[in-house]
This record gives sequence, structure tokens and C-alpha cells, in this order.
Amino acid sequence: MNKLLKLGFCATLAFSLLTFSPNPSAAEAKTSIQVVGNNIIAQTIDEGVTWKRSSTGDDKIYIGTVQTDSESAVIGNWANGSGGTVYVTKDFVHWTKNLEDSFPLYTLSHGGGKYFAGGGSQWPNLNNLIISRGYVSDNGVNWKNSIAGSKANNSSPSGVFNGIVKASTYGNGLFVSVGQFNLWPVSLVSNDGEKWSGGSSGFSSDGSVTDVTYGNGKFVSVGQVDTYKVFTALSTNGKDWSVSHHYTPVPFGRSLKSVTFGNNMYLAVGTNGLVMKSLDGSSWTTTQNSGANLNKIVFDSDNGRFIVVGNGGYIATSTDGTVWNTLPHLNITQDLYGVSVKKVNN
Repeated sequence: MNKLLKLGFCATLAFSLLTFSPNPSAAEAKTSIQVVGNNIIAQTIDEGVTWKRSSTGDDKIYIGTVQTDSESAVIGNWANGSGGTVYVTKDFVHWTKNLEDSFPLYTLSHGGGKYFAGGGSQWPNLNNLIISRGYVSDNGVNWKNSIAGSKANNSSPSGVFNGIVKASTYGNGLFVSVGQFNLWPVSLVSNDGEKWSGGSSGFSSDGSVTDVTYGNGKFVSVGQVDTYKVFTALSTNGKDWSVSHHYTPVPFGRSLKSVTFGNNMYLAVGTNGLVMKSLDGSSWTTTQNSGANLNKIVFDSDNGRFIVVGNGGYIATSTDGTVWNTLPHLNITQDLYGVSVKKVNN
């Protein structure tokens, strides 16, 4: 009897350890995960066991984050959508305000040793004039204007004008920015972040573009057409796009917010837990369609996993886009809009 009780106790203990493990796919390489959102900037280097918070001194909605070997940068706007700003820190304590714009900024990317920040607005007070904004920096401190302009909303996108810059990425030696001009998704490309080409739609589709990524020799962009369908777009040069509309199995009212590449697949995430997967950027399947609103996904190459953040402080990891493990995030309840990751030297 004692032997049976002992065996039962051991089995129960083993089951409990497996069931309540906070992160069954713990990282092998030590990484810094930085999340940003509604008036929050937080960082963990122990898989969410502890979180360190930081403040720029401004109560903003932070929507993007980049970590390099020498600094971290975040981008944010005031709650009313104005005052796009980039902040940079070297110690995650002291932040400098290095780029400010009266219009909102929506994207912050890094590649080829340079930062790119972009945004813009549609100005109702001037007959819905569409304003485009883009900036480039070698160090996150000194910024140069690289995309600027305005057009009437009843015209067509043309020339080096990207409308409202919504997202950007770096791959294959190119910056690619995607944006919105009325009903047209538009794109620009640059090899240095300063001189851009493109400006026409190239998407051959209406809709609202939300994100772009690079992987396996292709740029992939995602967006929303209407409440019945989302779109994915594929390009080898960042200018000419092949667009696919997805009516099903995407549930009614879902939208795609972010896309990334890793583990030989593209993953896109969106509202109400929507997750879509593709091996080639053209054919997509839905792996999840319920849960928290998912706002940003990145790939942690050092640990071969995806990291996603969303509303209500949701943070999770996955290696395949199907099975997700939530990361501990004690006292982080704000909506999260950005995440970045980098390897930490022991």
C-alpha cells in the first residue's frame, strides 16, 4: 500500500509539473524580449519570470520597438494620434527624444546599419490632404527627412510618394515601406533609406495594408479588404506585387495586423486570435481563429521561435504557429502593439 501511494504521489507530482510549466518551450539562448504598448515599455531577459519597466517621461501609445547591439529604440504617438516620436536608450533607463513630428509615426525598422521611421496622416482641415512622412538615421540620434509630400485625396499615387507610411522592413539589401493612399496600398523601395523609388500602387487591389516582412527571397505584405476578406501580397522586388484575397476560412470581421518569416514559413496574425500560415507566401491556411487580438509578431532566430503580442498584455511563443505557449507577464495588462528580441551575451 505504501509503495502504491508513493507511486501515485510521484505520478501526480510529475503531472503537475508538466501541466503548470509557465513556458514548456523555454529558450535555449538567453534573449532580451522587449514589448511596448499603451503607455508601457517593458523588458525581460528570463523568459517572463521578471519584467523591468522603463519610461520615456511621455505617456504615449508605443507601437514599435527595435533592439540593436548598442541601443534600444521605441516609437510612439499621443493618444489622439499626433506627435510621432522616436526615443533611444543605451541602458533602458535614460531615454533621449531624437525625432519628433507633428503627424503620427507608425513604423520603425532597422537594417543595413540604419533606422527608418515612417508615418503620415490624412488632414480633414485641408480637404483631406494626405501627408507622407519618412526619416532615416545612422545611429537613432540624428535623423534626415527621406520621404515627404502631400497630395489631394482625389488624386492617384504617383512619383516618389508613399501616402501614409504604415509599415516597413529590411531585406536583401533593401528597405521596403508600404502605406496607404485612399483605397490603394502603395509601396516604395530604397537601398539606403534615403533615396526611394516606386510610388504607384503595384498591388492592383484596394484595401488597407498593415505590415510587411522579408524572408526566403520574398517580400510579403498583409492587409484588410473589407469585413469579408483579408489580403496577402507577394513581391520579389518590393515594387510589383501579386495579391491574393482570402474569403475563407478567415471568419467574418477578422483582420490581419502583422506578418513575419521564420522556420521556413510565413506567419500572419490579427484580430480575435487569427493566425495564418504559408510555406511559399502565396497559399495560406488558417491555424487559429479565436482568442486575443494579436497585434505584432516577430521571429526569434536564436531560439527558432515566433513571439506574438496582443491586447490585454498577451505574450506567447510558438515554433510552428499552431501550438502557442503563453509567457508569464505579471502585472502587464495593457494592450501591446510592438515586440523585439535580441540575444543577450552571458
